[in-house]
Amino acid sequence: MKDIIIRNFLFDLICISIFLILAFLIIKYYLSIKLNKRIKPYVINVKNDDQVSIIDILTGIYLKLVAKISSFFKKHHLFTKYCQRFDKYLLYIQKNTFAGMDFVAGKFVITMFINLLYFLVLGTRTLSFNIWHFILVNIISFYFMDIILIILYQSKKKIIEEQLLQAIIIMNGAFKSGKNIYQAVQIIKNELPNPIKEEFEIIAKDLDYGLDVNIIFARFYERVKVDEAKYITSSLSLLNKTGGSVVSVFNMIEKRFYNRLKIRDELKSLTSTSRLLKNFLCFIPFIFILFIMIFDHNYFAPFFNSIVGLVVLGIMITLYVVYIIAIRKIMKVDEV
Repeated sequence: MKDIIIRNFLFDLICISIFLILAFLIIKYYLSIKLNKRIKPYVINVKNDDQVSIIDILTGIYLKLVAKISSFFKKHHLFTKYCQRFDKYLLYIQKNTFAGMDFVAGKFVITMFINLLYFLVLGTRTLSFNIWHFILVNIISFYFMDIILIILYQSKKKIIEEQLLQAIIIMNGAFKSGKNIYQAVQIIKNELPNPIKEEFEIIAKDLDYGLDVNIIFARFYERVKVDEAKYITSSLSLLNKTGGSVVSVFNMIEKRFYNRLKIRDELKSLTSTSRLLKNFLCFIPFIFILFIMIFDHNYFAPFFNSIVGLVVLGIMITLYVVYIIAIRKIMKVDEV
C-alpha cells in the first residue's frame, strides 16, 4: 500500500514538474515576443527560413486548429452570439488580430488537449474512468481561460482609471492654451501609453466620423465601465445644455479625480492587511485539498460515490460561496 502511495506521489510530482516547465516556457516565449516587438525597429532583421523552433511548430498547429473551428462557428448563429460576449474583454488583448470567435475556438482546442492528457494519465496509471472527474476536468479546462481573461481585463481597467487622471490633466492644459477637443485628444493619443492610448485612438476616429462629443464619451464609458468616464460624459452633457467654460469644468473634473485617487490609495494602505487575510482565508481550503489529494487520491471519493456525499458536497460549496460573498461585502468600503 505504501509503495502505491509513493508511486502515485512521484507520478503527481512529475506531472506537476512538467506542467511548471511548460508554463515557464510559455511565459518565457511570451516575454521574448514582447521584447522582440520593442527592439525590432532598432535592429536589422535577418531571416533564416531553415530554422523553425518547436514552439513555432506547435503555435502553427494551434492557430490552424483555431482557424478551422472558427470557420465552423461562423456558420452557426448560436456560436456567433456566444463569441460576441468576449469581444469587450479582448479589446486590449491583440484586438486587431484576435476576436471573440478565435478565443472561443482556442478554448475548445485547450479543452481537447486537456482531455487527451486526462486519458493518457488514466492509461498510464490504470485507473478506472469516473464521469464526475471527467466533467470536472472539462469544466475547469473550458472556463479557465475565461477567468484569466476577466482578470486581465480588470487589471487593464485599473490602469485606465490611473491613466485617466493624466488624460484629464493634459486635456485641461490643452483647453487652457486655446486648443479644441480634437487637438487635445490627439495630444493624449501621442503622449500617453496603452491602454488609454488605444481608447483615445477610438475617440479620435469617432471625432473624424463627426459624432457628438457626448455620444463619443458615452461610448467610451460603455467600453471601459469606469465611473470617471461616466462623470466626464455627464459633465460634458450638462455643459452643452447649460453653456459655460470648458476650462472651469475640466478644472473641477481634475480636482475631483485627484481627490478620488488620493482617497482610494489611502483606503488601500489602511485595508492592505485585511485584504491579505481575506485572500488567505479564501484560498486556504484549496491548499488543504491539494495536499490531501497528493497523499491520498481516494480521500474525497465518498463525496462522488453516493447521493448523500453529493448533497453534502453541494452544501459545502454553497456555504463556501456564501462565505466569499459575505466577506467581500464586509471588506468593501464605499467611496464618497
